[in-house]
Amino acid sequence: MARIIVIDDDQTTLSAARALLEKLGHEAITAASGVEGVVSYLAFEPDLVLTDIFMPHQDGFETLKRLKALNPQAKVVCMSIGPDRLIDAVTVRDTMLRFATEFGADGSLTKPLRIDDLRDTIDKVLKADAA
Repeated sequence: MARIIVIDDDQTTLSAARALLEKLGHEAITAASGVEGVVSYLAFEPDLVLTDIFMPHQDGFETLKRLKALNPQAKVVCMSIGPDRLIDAVTVRDTMLRFATEFGADGSLTKPLRIDDLRDTIDKVLKADAA
């Protein structure tokens, strides 16, 4: 079982992620903003952080940067459904997720979250730490 913080400004995503993570046997802590997520990281010392990219005030890239500054070994997975109202949101989403891994994210997920992808990504990221 891992302790995982999920950071997203969408309450539906937070609820769904919590339910999926708990179904997989993990402890889920939710944060509704990047700032709240960084505070939760300091308080709970999680094994992994899942953060949305597109959030107001402090986006996922800034959150990733702050978490890695606090702990270069922090395990962070970025996730995105893409920005609203763009004709080619899938291309933007995929580009942003690629940038996230290039900037230090340990993995990426597309939303809506699917349990198999979530399990596989968590296993891959946490097993890489154990190797």
